[in-house]
Amino acid sequence: MANFYLIFTSIILEGFPFIIIGAIISALMEVFLSENFVKKYAGKNNFKTIFLFSAAGFLFPICECGIVPVIIRLRKKGVPTGPMIGYLLSAPAFQPIVLFSTYAAFNNRFDIAFLRIFVSLIIAVIIASLMKNENSEKDKSIIDNKNHDCHCECEHHEYNNPSNHNHQNCDKTHFHNKNKFYVFLNTFLNDAVLILVYLTIGASISALVSYYNPINLYKSHSYFSFIEIIILIFFAFVLSICSEADAFIAYSFSHFSLSAKLAFMWFGPMMDIKLLVMYLRVFNKKFVFKVVSLCFVLVFLFALIFQILFNLYH
Repeated sequence: MANFYLIFTSIILEGFPFIIIGAIISALMEVFLSENFVKKYAGKNNFKTIFLFSAAGFLFPICECGIVPVIIRLRKKGVPTGPMIGYLLSAPAFQPIVLFSTYAAFNNRFDIAFLRIFVSLIIAVIIASLMKNENSEKDKSIIDNKNHDCHCECEHHEYNNPSNHNHQNCDKTHFHNKNKFYVFLNTFLNDAVLILVYLTIGASISALVSYYNPINLYKSHSYFSFIEIIILIFFAFVLSICSEADAFIAYSFSHFSLSAKLAFMWFGPMMDIKLLVMYLRVFNKKFVFKVVSLCFVLVFLFALIFQILFNLYH
């Protein structure tokens, strides 16, 4: 069981700093990002907005461990499904930290590092475009939750003057009733604790599966490229490694082809065990199943295309 505790602890320690970063960003959004601003500049569910949100990770990098509270806050602020999913899938991989870590892991090969983040962006944009009109809400209570805080803040105002109470003036009364620092601290603590709980559940499952599925499986020789790709996609899902560090693990799989290693690095930041647990907290099962399926199919196809092109030119 020592290996189990080692894997579990490493996932928690690896993910915890990014949960804090994600919760801080989420709290800042709650305090400074108004719904009116979001509706004006990010309320469109079209390709342009999807692409901009998908590419935003390069300016606002965040690990997959901390992306979920940010996504919850964006949805409560009114960001449509397409841009929201684009940022969710792209931001953990399409960012400068991942670019340089991949560059370092693969012996200063910028072509592999660029290919890794660029294809991650393409896959995110494709999935977000395909899923933009899908219903992602878990249940009606989640839809109503975005007005819950507003309702609580405006309750006193409603009691004194019920005829004037509506959600359009909630933004105005919100900060009159409570200090901004209190709102920031409350949001930060709630999001950090909530996501830490689900990270712990995901890390437990990941450590258990990793413990009973030893990594030395990769020492067996794979005779077909598609088998290699599927194996490393499975490893990416099971190992739940942070996107800033997964390139070093991918490089260590010396018996696998480069296309399989790329599949490992493309799939992991978009979908792994801990992310699946957190996604199910936020989105309904049908929506999550579609996103998982699209992630697998697109990563597999891009890896296979790369392998074919690689064989043609080498």
